[in-house]
Amino acid sequence: MKIVPILIIVSFFALGAVKAEYRAPYPLNENEKSEYISKKYYEIVGIRINKVSLEDISKILGESEIYKGTHTASHVCYKNKSEKLEFTVSSLGYGYTVSQYDSGPNKCSELEREFINNAGLKVGLTKSEVISLAGDPSKKTDSRFTYIFWVQEKPENEVEERLRKVHKIPVSEEIWLDVYSVIDVEFKGGLVRMYSVHTTETY
Repeated sequence: MKIVPILIIVSFFALGAVKAEYRAPYPLNENEKSEYISKKYYEIVGIRINKVSLEDISKILGESEIYKGTHTASHVCYKNKSEKLEFTVSSLGYGYTVSQYDSGPNKCSELEREFINNAGLKVGLTKSEVISLAGDPSKKTDSRFTYIFWVQEKPENEVEERLRKVHKIPVSEEIWLDVYSVIDVEFKGGLVRMYSVHTTETY
């Protein structure tokens, strides 16, 4: 639960904003982006992960077992000849991971398509190719790039009403949702071996 500090309220009114629909969280670190992740990262093989359920995905791409992960997460998985694509939906958010395929036992169904998202990310890219597509990462090591996008937004009326009812939040306290998105890119031998796109929404 988040209570907006008085200084932030004053600054918004000083700028002439009647009511801010979103804002940048104050503890952003250097290189973290105070903006929404581009929606092109959500779409892969014709699926826009922020718009569909796992049941929908299984119907669109072909029947595949939906299985449980940790906590409230559920997954559905597909594989081509060399890669695995796993979609994830939980009570906190949604996303997907593409990685080099391990031929060991798994729950993935066959899908003979290239696993490249609408931003152009795919397994096998070089580091310079990733930077040309996604820009400079928020965090960088020899083996991993991480891109962080973080905003706070006002929930829709029905969502706010449900949160207040379930968690007994008084109307005197403002509710802001944290929309926190991460693109993780892992390298092996200088080439992408895994990339994931995930967003969580908490308050």
